[in-house]
Amino acid sequence: MLFFLVITICLAKLEIHVFDVGQADSQLILFPSGYSVLIDLGENLKDYEPTNVNYVASKLEKLLPSKHLDVVVLTHLHVDHYGYYGHNGLWYLFEELGFTAGKYIERDFGLYNGSSRANCTAETFQFNNVGEYSGSMLKWGCYSSSLIDKTNVSSIREVAKLCSHKQINPPDSDTQVEIFIRDALGVLQKDNTTVSGNHKGEIPAPSENDYSIGIRIQFGNFVYVTSGDLDGSYSRSFDNSINDVENAVKDIVGSVDVMHANHHGSQTSNTAGWLSTLTPTVSVVSCGESNTYNLPNPTSINRMAEVSEDIFATERCNDKVNNTKYYEMNGDIIISVDEQSSTRFTISNPLKTYEKSYEIKTNKPERRQCVGEEDVDENSSNKVATLFLFLVVILII
Repeated sequence: MLFFLVITICLAKLEIHVFDVGQADSQLILFPSGYSVLIDLGENLKDYEPTNVNYVASKLEKLLPSKHLDVVVLTHLHVDHYGYYGHNGLWYLFEELGFTAGKYIERDFGLYNGSSRANCTAETFQFNNVGEYSGSMLKWGCYSSSLIDKTNVSSIREVAKLCSHKQINPPDSDTQVEIFIRDALGVLQKDNTTVSGNHKGEIPAPSENDYSIGIRIQFGNFVYVTSGDLDGSYSRSFDNSINDVENAVKDIVGSVDVMHANHHGSQTSNTAGWLSTLTPTVSVVSCGESNTYNLPNPTSINRMAEVSEDIFATERCNDKVNNTKYYEMNGDIIISVDEQSSTRFTISNPLKTYEKSYEIKTNKPERRQCVGEEDVDENSSNKVATLFLFLVVILII
């Protein structure tokens, strides 16, 4: 009896696993109730083998009671976040390894309404929010959003609801998961046109990074934020425009305890304005050893160091980074909070050979309310209910 009690106590915590998947991204959020959220499962560029998916799957099989996830989220359509369709990544997890999910949430890239996915082309696909474009994106869109010719993913697909607290809804008390941005809704480019919408074929077209889904997780007083490759400045990269989405949403995110760095710690993300609002006690960077992108950027790390006590990277990613607060974990990074009433959180590696605890910030400044689709839906429902009651009263009279 005591044995089972100990097991229960050990599992009754929030755990965030930032998997070491090289120059890619994958995270598992595991709540005390067992509710699980997988965010991204990408592969390294031009690696068509199921490298990262096999690694992440082996971790999931140890951490979960079965091959079932409650929610899978894809932040945006870059292969380092979802892999190569037909080869690895998320496709392989669902189609080859037998994993299932209660729902799959992605941004509103578009949808395919044809009777056969074999006929899904750039001409037959309905694009909704697109800037930067590639054939890999279209292949994934044909697979993930096919309305009639269903797949294991399209059959459970939902478009992320802006400002939703219910779409990702763990049953744990004093816990909230908010989708604070998707498809750069409400964000303008430098020419005052919207980042959202169909910009396919335009030069420059908005970077795919700008469309990233952002998620804020609150567990008791502890707050964690992760938002894919969200950009935070206006610039240009080849045929793509980079747009300042961070500034538009930073006040909605508010103060956090741990931040998963945007865009692997790039210079155009994790800006001073973003960081001065979030003031993360700890920043975490997903990046690959000696990657050709030279990420994380040393300037970006120095900005993080101005507000964070420590910064952890999954690997030895960029030798040009030289900051006393910067640590290379060379493996998975685990963030844990024992319970909702906890006053501290812990950063560790899987074997617990490294472990350090930090104080959870209390009395965080009030943040700006996120007003989006869920609020509109609720208001519409309330209006319908009010109208119904009004008609009932009229009939009675």
